[in-house]
Order: sequence, then structure tokens, then C-alpha cells
Amino acid sequence: MNRIGLPLLVLLSVCACSRDPQPEQGESAGNAARTNAAASGDSVAAVAQGGATGPVSLRFAVETRPVVGTASSLRLELAAAAPLTGVSVRIEGETLGFDAAGSQKVIDLPEAGKPVVYAVRFTPETQGIADASVHVLPAGAEAREVVYAIPVLVEAAGNPGAAASAPK
Repeated sequence: MNRIGLPLLVLLSVCACSRDPQPEQGESAGNAARTNAAASGDSVAAVAQGGATGPVSLRFAVETRPVVGTASSLRLELAAAAPLTGVSVRIEGETLGFDAAGSQKVIDLPEAGKPVVYAVRFTPETQGIADASVHVLPAGAEAREVVYAIPVLVEAAGNPGAAASAPK
């Protein structure tokens, strides 16, 4: 069951993450197109938990294949339809071992539709699928936090490519 269930879960997660979010009613199609065009080609849209969206969109890319005990990097690309200052970003993952110094940051999004990129280092502790949660909170009394889910497939130490070569 795990041989079929785990790959199916990974496939569904990747498919869900690759869909671009729908623009909010107040956002014009032109702004959404500029935001998507500005994002790099190897990143995918993160999925907001609970379907809640906010003024900040998030795309991500895992820079290197995550392996247990080996440092890797997760690139985050944040963009907004209008300039924003003081956006709090916090990333956590129970078994992903995020670098404490880089996992919490306040950023400014000075240009509409242009992503601001930063990378967070992590060292996975266990193999399998782990979830990274990215909490995004724009500044302001009326702002609400949006939590994005990012699935990360971690391979066993000393066995890179095991997921790809596992018997079916």
C-alpha cells in the first residue's frame, strides 16, 4: 500500500502546488499576469491552507534535493499586487530543521508584481514527506495571517534517488 500511496500523495501535492492561485476579485488580470511573469520559471505556487488568500502571493523552489542530515535550501518568492512594507514571514517544519536565523524575517515588497526572493536553509531530520508552513502577515491592524503549505520529499541519507528507483 505504501508503495502506491506515497507516490500518489507526492504526485497530488506537486499538482496542487503547480496551479497558480486565482486572482482576487479586486485584482486585475493584468496585475496577476505581471506577477506570474515576474516569477522565475523553476518555482511553483504555494497553496494557502484553508483556501484563504491575502495580498501576498508565494512561490517556492527547493534548490537542492533534500537528504536526511544534509543542508538544503528552500527559495521563497513573495510578490504583491501593490507595494507593501513590513511583511512578516515565518517558516517552520517539524522535522525539516530550519535555520533559526533565517526562518523569520520582515520584508518589504516595494514594486507591484515584482517578487522579492530569499532562501532559507534547512537540514532534514527524517526521510519521507514533510510539510513546511510559511506564515505571511502583512503589516497593519486589519491584516490577517495566511499560512502556505509546502510539501518537501526528503530522501534517506546515503541513498539518493531511492524514491525514483523503488520497485513498483
